[in-house]
Amino acid sequence: MIRGIFSAASGMIAQSDRINVMGNNLDNADSQGFKSDTATLRSFDEELALRTTDAVPVGTLNAGVHVSGVETDLSQGELQQTGSSYNIAVNGGGFFAVAAPGGQTLYTREGDFAPDASGYLALPSGQRLLDSTGAPISAAGFRLAANGAYTNDAGQTGTVPLYTGTAAKRTDGFFDLTGAQGATGSVLLQGYVEKSNVNTVTDMTGLMEASRAFQSCQQAYNTGTDTLDKLVTQVGSLR
Repeated sequence: MIRGIFSAASGMIAQSDRINVMGNNLDNADSQGFKSDTATLRSFDEELALRTTDAVPVGTLNAGVHVSGVETDLSQGELQQTGSSYNIAVNGGGFFAVAAPGGQTLYTREGDFAPDASGYLALPSGQRLLDSTGAPISAAGFRLAANGAYTNDAGQTGTVPLYTGTAAKRTDGFFDLTGAQGATGSVLLQGYVEKSNVNTVTDMTGLMEASRAFQSCQQAYNTGTDTLDKLVTQVGSLR
């Protein structure tokens, strides 16, 4: 009985995690360059059941389920023309390098850049786009070729690079890249942004399925705890 309660509780936790992941996807369905996530479930390792009298194996027991990890879908999102010469979209693989206000280099597919207070290309949240030398790029008269070469009215010339590597999504939506190196074979489009690759139909369907599974686990948990309560308080009580 205790094992059944534990299994039901683990199912509730796992489904709650799935709901949170899919809910976050739907919340960011309109976020530029957002990449959707999927929670992967797997069962806990099975335990060998033994007879209490002589320890002879009688079979295995599954101890429940848990979220083993969250995988990010890095597939291409739809490209949308904006008409703004500051916006840039990636058609292909790779990430932009941007500088956080504290100086840390982060990676992103978000491309809705605009001039910040100092006239540099930056995201709405303040991170400045970096060129291949690690310098911020002036937005004045910014002109970009498909291969990433750029010029501007501030006299800068250079390249807007793209990077690839082992990507790990951060809680703020940006990425950390392990073994970052230059990406090749991609095209940069000025005046476009890449939309989120969230499939709202898939996530809405999955959200309803996970909610029903959570409710089923909750019912099993309540049944188990109610039965255990009766076993402790009523069965075998002396009158």
